[in-house]
Amino acid sequence: MRLTLWYGLSMLVLLALFSALLVTSLHWNHHIVLHQRLFKAQSDLVHHVVVEEGGLKLTPALASLGGPYRSEGVFGTYARLLTPEGQVLEQSANYNSGPVFEPVLPEEPGVAEVDLEWQGLPFRAFYAPVLSEDEVVGWLEVSGFSWQVQFHMVGVPVGIAILVTVLLALGGGYVLARRALRPVARLTEAANRITASALNVQLPVEKRWRDELTELAETFNMMIARLGASFARERRFTADAAHELLNPLAAVRNEAEVALRRTRETEAYQQTLHTILTDVERLGTMIEQLLQLARIDAGSDLQRETVELGRLSQEAAARWQAAAAEKQLRLTCLVDQPATVCANAIHLDAVLDNLLENAVKYTPEGGQVEVAVEAVDQDVSLTITDTGIGFDPDAAARLFDRFHRAAAPAVHAQPGSGLGLAIVQAIVQAYGGSISATSEGPGQGSRFIVRLPRADRGDEE
Repeated sequence: MRLTLWYGLSMLVLLALFSALLVTSLHWNHHIVLHQRLFKAQSDLVHHVVVEEGGLKLTPALASLGGPYRSEGVFGTYARLLTPEGQVLEQSANYNSGPVFEPVLPEEPGVAEVDLEWQGLPFRAFYAPVLSEDEVVGWLEVSGFSWQVQFHMVGVPVGIAILVTVLLALGGGYVLARRALRPVARLTEAANRITASALNVQLPVEKRWRDELTELAETFNMMIARLGASFARERRFTADAAHELLNPLAAVRNEAEVALRRTRETEAYQQTLHTILTDVERLGTMIEQLLQLARIDAGSDLQRETVELGRLSQEAAARWQAAAAEKQLRLTCLVDQPATVCANAIHLDAVLDNLLENAVKYTPEGGQVEVAVEAVDQDVSLTITDTGIGFDPDAAARLFDRFHRAAAPAVHAQPGSGLGLAIVQAIVQAYGGSISATSEGPGQGSRFIVRLPRADRGDEE
């Protein structure tokens, strides 16, 4: 309704301004045309004025002159020849159709125009002096009715037409506004049904034609889908976190309850405390990882600095050489050329340690682990390849899910929380990078590729 009223008010103002400008323009144009008509008539008649000793006269007589003085009717051109005192010597034939008005001579001997009223209508008279030896011996009067009265007569129907047009526009505008805003009402109604527990509601999308509301509805639907997926991940994460945290707590409780059932030897208590300590350390590690994920998701503690990824990779490989040697693994690190990235060195160390830990942990004795750093286009590529247990290519998409651990017995034989690769992915994506994993199948080894933007690529561009 407000849109319709504003539309009607705007149209009313525009039509009123247009009509006022049109009438004003026609009014001034008529004044100019009337002035030119009277001036031309005076110029034509002045050549017929003859000055004699007995007075003035027109040759031929004014009453017999043709042209507009006899043929234009009421709104034609009127002409009179006057004495200096204003007495009529001659007049055009069209004066015979009604009473004659009194001349209004100028006070000064010069050309003048006078607006007056005759027979109840606007009238204009043009006076030009007839001179003889610089003395006024008479006046030539040329006059005519003004069309201004017709403008006033047209004003009423124009006003009525404007009001009718605005009323029709209000009716049509209301119908069009309701039709145009009906999709907005449907979108609002559907949006009001969306809650945290009902994220499967989709906003209606007009399929017959595409417009801005169609794009808005599709954008909202994509946002709702992302929110739904995010809520589902959070619910799954909460359930998995609760389950994973309860397992060590249950083990600690069981160990303590068993130890308290009867008196035991000192060595038995020490063994129980050692087991409890192991579970507590596992629980503490898991909580630290969860906190690290929470900080990364929140975007905090993401200070950026220029870091030489090749040097960090060599230092990380050196840290894991001892663990690799225990399993008789061959751990190598290849750095093609210096390559810098903008990231936090501590976070990149966490990425390297998590990937190397998995590679060493899940590679059988006598295997090989290789770390490679190279510049690829505008990125720096970190590749960690192993000859370990590998994985099914179909399972690659779930490797980075939180608390996800593969169902292979070799995986469950090793301690772990299922958060390492999730932390790696969160860190890499936080710095604008990407991570992918490939494997030819179980027992065929695996390859993890991390790509981060180069620190100097802006200079090259």
